[in-house]
Amino acid sequence: MQQSLRSLTYTQYLAHAWVLIECLFAVVLVNIGLTFAWHTSLKLIFSQSENLKILRATLWSAEILHRIRLHPPARTYFNIDYLDKAPYLDCYLLACNAEQWAKANLYQWQTKIKHSNSDIQLKIFQPEANLFVVTLRWTNSEIKSPTALPYTTCSAGYYCHILFAKL
Repeated sequence: MQQSLRSLTYTQYLAHAWVLIECLFAVVLVNIGLTFAWHTSLKLIFSQSENLKILRATLWSAEILHRIRLHPPARTYFNIDYLDKAPYLDCYLLACNAEQWAKANLYQWQTKIKHSNSDIQLKIFQPEANLFVVTLRWTNSEIKSPTALPYTTCSAGYYCHILFAKL
C-alpha cells in the first residue's frame, strides 16, 4: 500500500530526503569525474600535437641537412633567416649554378612545410667553417622568455629545435 507524503512520519520523511541528497551527491561526483576525464583527454590531444611537431622538426631538419650534403659547392649558399622566403627556381628545366641550386632546394623545402599546414620556420647559418646550424621554430604560448642556445637564441613564444652538423 502506498503512502502519501502527508501520512509519512517525520523520520520517514527525513529518510526520503537523505536518499534525494545522496542521489544529488552521486550526480555531482559523476559530473566531476567526467569533467576530469574530458580535461585529461584534451591535455593528451594537445601534447600529442606538440610531440608530432617535434617529430616533424627532427625529420625535416635531417632532410634539409641531406639536401646540403648532396651538393658540396652549394653549401655556402644555404643561409636563410626565419622570415626569409627563398625564390622560386626550377633547376630541373634550367641549368642552375650552385647558389641557384641551393635557393631552389630551400624553396622546395619551404613549400613542403607550407603545404603541411605547419607554422615551422627555418634558419640555417654557418658560425664556423664546415659547421651548419639548422634551427626550426614554431609558436608555443607556454614559453614566456627567450632561451639562449649555442650560436643562437630562441625567441619568447617559440619552441626551437636545433641541429648542429659538421660537414
